[in-house]
Amino acid sequence: MSGVTISRRRRLLVSLLLIITLILTSTIMIAPGASADAELDANLAEAFAPELLFNSAERCFPVTVDYYLDSCSLYQVVDDHAFLVTDSPTVAQLAVLTDDDHFLRNRNGGVDDDGVIDAYDENRTSLGYTVYYDVQQKGGMIHIQYWIFYVFNPGPLNRHQGDWEMIQVVLDSDLTPVATVYSEHHEPIRASWDSVLKSDGHPVAYVALGSHANYYRYYQGKLQGMDTSGGDGVVLDHQDYELVRLNASALPGEDTSWLWFGGRWGDIPDLTAEVRGEAGPPGPMHREDGKMWDAIVFYQTASDLNTGWLWVEWLLYHLDLIIYAIVAVSAALTALRLLRQHREGTLKTPYLEILNIHGPDRCSLGNLLALVGLLVAVVALNDFVFHMEAWIIEGAYATDGYSTLLQFGGTNLLIINTFRPDGQLTNVGSIAMNFALILYASVVLFIMANLANSARKVSKRYIRYGIALTLLVSLMIVAVVLMAIYYPDST
Repeated sequence: MSGVTISRRRRLLVSLLLIITLILTSTIMIAPGASADAELDANLAEAFAPELLFNSAERCFPVTVDYYLDSCSLYQVVDDHAFLVTDSPTVAQLAVLTDDDHFLRNRNGGVDDDGVIDAYDENRTSLGYTVYYDVQQKGGMIHIQYWIFYVFNPGPLNRHQGDWEMIQVVLDSDLTPVATVYSEHHEPIRASWDSVLKSDGHPVAYVALGSHANYYRYYQGKLQGMDTSGGDGVVLDHQDYELVRLNASALPGEDTSWLWFGGRWGDIPDLTAEVRGEAGPPGPMHREDGKMWDAIVFYQTASDLNTGWLWVEWLLYHLDLIIYAIVAVSAALTALRLLRQHREGTLKTPYLEILNIHGPDRCSLGNLLALVGLLVAVVALNDFVFHMEAWIIEGAYATDGYSTLLQFGGTNLLIINTFRPDGQLTNVGSIAMNFALILYASVVLFIMANLANSARKVSKRYIRYGIALTLLVSLMIVAVVLMAIYYPDST
């Protein structure tokens, strides 16, 4: 038989080339379009995964998208009317719907009830917790994004189905963490790595009750959007939740290809739902017109954490306790003063000079005016709330009823809202301060300060309390103005 004889050395060379080709082909087939360092990305995501601290009253926690989709129907908006597409949307269907004319409606409840949350509560134990991640190399830095999905957003300023939030960790070229960016409603807040609280090297985020905004301190949120964090509830560290990689290169129906869905991850009850904050949010690739998904844009456009305001936020968070302490100390000092006067025999009637109204003189008139002031304050404890509302009948900002633009009084001292260009009602200034408690404490302190005092001392206290109240109101106004400057469009 005639033929070509292949030498032993040549056979070895050909075999080696075949092995190399198979290895390269296998690598390409395993992760088409994916990062060549997928394993490194996974390790980095694990190394810097955030620790999430929730408020004790929180009922919604990070959950897998698959669970949510099983409870949703897919709708399409055509000519301002919503039409049912399917009661069983698939990932493959969502992946090709990149426009914004579709939305998911959770069948377990609406925006005005807790049906969605109740259904999640029933399945929470078996569902566990899930956090999605994506690693991007941009601007000479490595950005690790942690995307967190919640089934419902029962926030203080809005309620809607579905909620996407994000925490971003930024590394330099040496894989050293240099900064973080936390999503706080519509405005990202950036902080240097040194300013971030950490737990075993993992950044700590305090999740606001209901709104799920991420804060750097447990006492933040009172100035940004009427939020309450606290961190006194469920704590999820990186070992408590499953990290799932987001793969934007996946084909429709594969892996996390639902990323391409351009619609809303929650119901749109009606055309004015956007204005009232009741429309579901866009997904990760479409949040804030895609700016959140672009890691370098999200990082560069973020506002820096204003550490100089942290003490103000600490004060506001603990204000109720501070007021209770002041009242308690004042009550103790008043009791000691009365006891001393009783022992010295100087305790005389009227024990409360404000009740000394005996005729048409300056003393009686002053006491009468003080009594009227006290009466107004008592009535205002819970009922005095000033509203300024707007009802826009026509145009892009049309509403189906009145929307509160300004509120003063009640349990929140001041709330200022306005309409964003996209039609949403947004908070541009607020002081989450219990105004009723301040009035109540002022009345109690005023009465205690005037117990068993002479008319001369009482008249001086009238003047001092009047000046103090004027200064307090002035400081509140200044605080609102400064807060609006430092926290523009904060929610």
